[in-house]
Amino acid sequence: MIQRERQLSWYIGLRLMVITSMALPYLFSRIAEAGADGSPLFYGRLFGVTCLLTLVYIGLLRWLPDRLRLQAYVQFAGDLGLTTWLVYQFGSSSPFSPFYVVVIIIACTLLGQAAGIVVASGATVFYVGLGWVLSPSGIEEHGLTLRLAYTLFVHLHGFYAVAFLTSHLTRRVQQVEDALESQREDLADLQVAYRDIIESVPSGLITTDLEGTVTTV
Repeated sequence: MIQRERQLSWYIGLRLMVITSMALPYLFSRIAEAGADGSPLFYGRLFGVTCLLTLVYIGLLRWLPDRLRLQAYVQFAGDLGLTTWLVYQFGSSSPFSPFYVVVIIIACTLLGQAAGIVVASGATVFYVGLGWVLSPSGIEEHGLTLRLAYTLFVHLHGFYAVAFLTSHLTRRVQQVEDALESQREDLADLQVAYRDIIESVPSGLITTDLEGTVTTV
């Protein structure tokens, strides 16, 4: 429980840091060009929405400490919405569509394969819907339809492939961690048994190495 709360806190901070690193350089450059009285900019609105969502997520951590899984899904949904907004603003050639993959990876890492599949399905719905919205009026043309279908097909398979691969790697890492923890426990038990045996020996005990050098008495 404590570990998941810490992970969600890191996730909130990482999101704010990423959006800030995107927004501030652009805002500074535009302010330097247009002055402080310039019209509202997209990155400014994005930063404001992100700050508002950050406050909401922090509030949920304080008010609902026992519903961390639900809070994680709320954050995933918010990030899918932000990513969709970014892709919509920059069109079909937007460089921000890989953010969908990032959200899927984080979902798999935090909550496992089931969460990754749910988030991948949500990303697919968002991206497919966005593809139809961004398509020009001539979508009935054969070539454009094939190109759109191919793009959606690639992204759909990519989303689910990332979900399955990340969940598999996460399980493998967890298995290794469990094996190491089991070995630590076995070693601790062996050390206790060794100490009990040594302390229970009624006579003297001397140990040497292979060359006959005394190591302990």
